Amino acid sequence: MKRFIIRTLIFSILPITTIISVNLYADPAYFFKKGKIEKQIAEHILNGYNVNGITNLNERLLQKYIIENTPDTIKEIVLGSSRGMLIDKNLASNRASFFNHSVSGGSLEDFLGIYNLYIEQDKYPTSIIIELSPWVLNDNCSTGNRWKTLLQNYRSMSHILQLSTVYDIFYFPNTEFLELVSPSYFQESYRNLTSNDHIKSEPIPSTSPDSINATIFTDGSRLYDQKYNQTDSAALSTLQSENIGRFVHWGGFDRFQVLSSDKQEIFSRFIQYLQQKDTKLLFLLAPFHPLVYNELKKLYPVEESENFFYSFAKQHNIKIIGSYNPGKYNFSIYDFHDGMHPRKHVYQTLLWNE
Repeated sequence: MKRFIIRTLIFSILPITTIISVNLYADPAYFFKKGKIEKQIAEHILNGYNVNGITNLNERLLQKYIIENTPDTIKEIVLGSSRGMLIDKNLASNRASFFNHSVSGGSLEDFLGIYNLYIEQDKYPTSIIIELSPWVLNDNCSTGNRWKTLLQNYRSMSHILQLSTVYDIFYFPNTEFLELVSPSYFQESYRNLTSNDHIKSEPIPSTSPDSINATIFTDGSRLYDQKYNQTDSAALSTLQSENIGRFVHWGGFDRFQVLSSDKQEIFSRFIQYLQQKDTKLLFLLAPFHPLVYNELKKLYPVEESENFFYSFAKQHNIKIIGSYNPGKYNFSIYDFHDGMHPRKHVYQTLLWNE
């Protein structure tokens, strides 16, 4: 009996220890990392330098440090996902005071959390471009736990909007430490390790973009690394089924069968709050690669999402441009970096003609 108990304890402790070790080391949502590199990047940007050579960072923390340490209110901002990162000050209406706060896998929770950072500083942007991807309305969007870096800001914004949220009910001051033993967080951590996404590089301040590595500009917009920026356009015309599937079955579309009524309500209250603050709004729908879009519309309510945003914009007198359908603007396979991200001139076409 004693041996059985010892063996049981060993076989119980080993998996738990493994889960804790991997979650703590990889930590893809940055629950336990201190943000040293993100502070360095923010400092360089606020001192007027681009930042080159970054391979991995907590983009939510970076927005926090930027907003908290910017001396003046930024007049125009972008809220969005990676599909909005290429929007720079030259595409904005206020080139002198602009910052792009787009984050990878950006969700509705990110939008509320980032905007609340401005409220905490008693700063209110007067103009916001919101890049809206379909998964903004997906109740099952599984873009990871990255947005929870701003969990408390999301909760604060939910209170302002008088929203009831599950994160109020189950929130504890140290709830992030529960992620140490979370099997689902272990899966995300394992993917992070095997893809080398946990490896960080030192930020390099510069007055010019890096010709090889990725660059974060002083206005928050991005320049992709040389390999990604120079994707062979011909290759995009013959995307293999597995490559198409990588985008079609991306986590943002997980179990996306209907438009979430809860997300619609949150979105509606947030936008109406911004309008009460006399904020000028512009909705942007970035297109998908033609081959990927053809699959997306078969599987998910992508067209319904677009219709919702256009109907909402019309009802609330908000300017809206773009479409998930590349055909509406005659965009072809050669106008994309991959299945999900348009090239810079696509945004120029949309924003300069709006």
